Amino acid sequence: MPPHEAVSNVEEVVVKGVVKRYGWFELSIGELRFRKGLNLIIGPNGSGKSTLLKIIAGFVNPNKGDVKYVLRGNTELTPYEAYRLISYVAEDVRLPNIKVWEILEYFNPGNGDVGHVANLLGLQPYLRKKYGELSAGYKKRVQIGIALLKDAEVIIMDEPFSNVDVLMIKPLKKIIQELSKNKILLITSHLDLNITPQTLTILNQGKLIYHGPAEKLLTERHEIIIKENNTIKKVNIKELNKILNQNNTNIQILNIITKDTSEILQQTLQQKNKTPNRRPSTPLDTSETTQNPSQSQKATTHI
Repeated sequence: MPPHEAVSNVEEVVVKGVVKRYGWFELSIGELRFRKGLNLIIGPNGSGKSTLLKIIAGFVNPNKGDVKYVLRGNTELTPYEAYRLISYVAEDVRLPNIKVWEILEYFNPGNGDVGHVANLLGLQPYLRKKYGELSAGYKKRVQIGIALLKDAEVIIMDEPFSNVDVLMIKPLKKIIQELSKNKILLITSHLDLNITPQTLTILNQGKLIYHGPAEKLLTERHEIIIKENNTIKKVNIKELNKILNQNNTNIQILNIITKDTSEILQQTLQQKNKTPNRRPSTPLDTSETTQNPSQSQKATTHI
């Protein structure tokens, strides 16, 4: 069931000066702004992604800072005040241990089609089962069903594909693509979503190291200047991801440099000429330099 075409009242979700401490771990965020579309949050395990989403959803209170839901006319709501506008999908969401159809009906405002949503998510055989009897993957399907029926304006998904069986991944990607057209989606995911994010946010060891347009990092036209343990170096998004997964603690993004297209073409041609058992390249042979953008994004967003 595609999302309703109603105009969203929430124009922006703003995170400012948020600090959250758990023992030795500290999440520290300067400022984040999320608008309509897919907003992807990535980083290695333990970087603070789930904590950030819980703070935005209002399930966890920060030690410092705040989250505001900015409505049309500049009205600001706290997550608590905006709870009717939010849907949260995650492993640790608790729902009453009642039958699945009762849960879906409870969150149906009256204009949703529970049967259609159940078919879409493969929940028909489980409608009379209690929520507590479901596997983690099917619990997540119920949560996604709630988001569709509730017609929430801000949908927060923490690893929506984890514990979901392979047959459900493709339909779920399609649902996310549809939702991103007129909702504010905040998602953490290690799977390629086949859609370019509106914004990309990178966390490492509780620190914000990038927040901005995804295109800046998801194309070969950009080099990322980072400072790693007092060493300054140039990397691309794949190399940055590898460094992050090594759990290095001292990483900063200093600058993003846009390379000239002719420079990229020249470098690509030189690489092709060095590759053995390949037909010679000429300046007119751009079959490998004019890569389909979706292919490039597919390779770089699988983080």
